[in-house]
Amino acid sequence: MHKIWQGSDPQVLLAGLGFFLGSLAMVIHIFAFSVLGYPKTTKAKYNPPAVASALR
Repeated sequence: MHKIWQGSDPQVLLAGLGFFLGSLAMVIHIFAFSVLGYPKTTKAKYNPPAVASALR
């Protein structure tokens, strides 16, 4: 297997690895945001519901 890497440019390999890891991080974050319902949960946390403001 190591013969595949002989003669390869290390900078190109590192750039490809960095791109792969960056893409993987973006996919994980997008998945996590969709699971948590990120924009709605943050807005709900900092904006009180209309019923609570009507009772004041």
